[in-house]
Amino acid sequence: MSVRLMFCMMVQPGVFEEYLKKHNTSGRNSGFLARFLMARVDHTATIAFNNKDPDWLKSSLDKFNNRVRTLLEEAKRRFHYGISDRKQLKLSLQAASFMGEKRYKMKQLISEGGEWEHIRDIALKSGANALRLATIFHHFNGEDSEEISLAEIESAYTIIEWYMQQASAIFFHDSKLYQFREDVLEVYYWIYNKMAQNGMPVIEKSELLKRGPNRLRSANMVNRILGQLYWQRKICLYQNIAGGTVYINLPNRLGVFEGLSNFTNQFYSGYVEIMPEMKTSEFIELDLPNLVFIP
Repeated sequence: MSVRLMFCMMVQPGVFEEYLKKHNTSGRNSGFLARFLMARVDHTATIAFNNKDPDWLKSSLDKFNNRVRTLLEEAKRRFHYGISDRKQLKLSLQAASFMGEKRYKMKQLISEGGEWEHIRDIALKSGANALRLATIFHHFNGEDSEEISLAEIESAYTIIEWYMQQASAIFFHDSKLYQFREDVLEVYYWIYNKMAQNGMPVIEKSELLKRGPNRLRSANMVNRILGQLYWQRKICLYQNIAGGTVYINLPNRLGVFEGLSNFTNQFYSGYVEIMPEMKTSEFIELDLPNLVFIP
């Protein structure tokens, strides 16, 4: 009989984050962390149970516990009598097809720019973890068949994908999306503070390129960040009808963009709102504050 180990561990978020700082490379690259099904505890999670019928919960738990006791007794009997035969399971045709679809979707999610790009190591183990769960379901239900059914593998993936979303949130700080959000916030607050310092709701884009955050002064990066802010209607961009300097504008306390109406001397021929030269598909909704100009 082979040795099996189940490792259940609870750790405070701060302790886990400190571990990642010191051992992120070994923990992630070795595949150690990918073998865990990780979750972040939500203090509101008990609400769902409080709203359930207590009799239904008790009945369900009794059935579950009775089945566990039966399986433990069976395992004890097999060990006592030295029974070591094993049942080899295989996927049904429908289950195999379903897994193929999930594998294809997973490869898309871990590709560059994908939702799971930052947890690629964990995602690559998701199929194997789903198979293990499906096998457990099969045995727990007392199935005589040697095939894992479509229903069993679907149930397993429902659970594994929930854990994948948990892992994605836990390791979000490692994602390119998190870094981009940090870059956008840094530029957004720089614009806000600069306008407050100048006492005007507009600044020139060129000023951001010359005096903005050092690591974010490249034209490509500035254009991408301003495009994101414009797309989420956090700023507006204006330019003289004749062309030339681009101006950045924050809304007033009512959320209204007043444009450059107070600077008509500079725009005697008029001005127009301009849109960044980026496709809408390139943007993603970020959690950003609403900064307004207050005279």
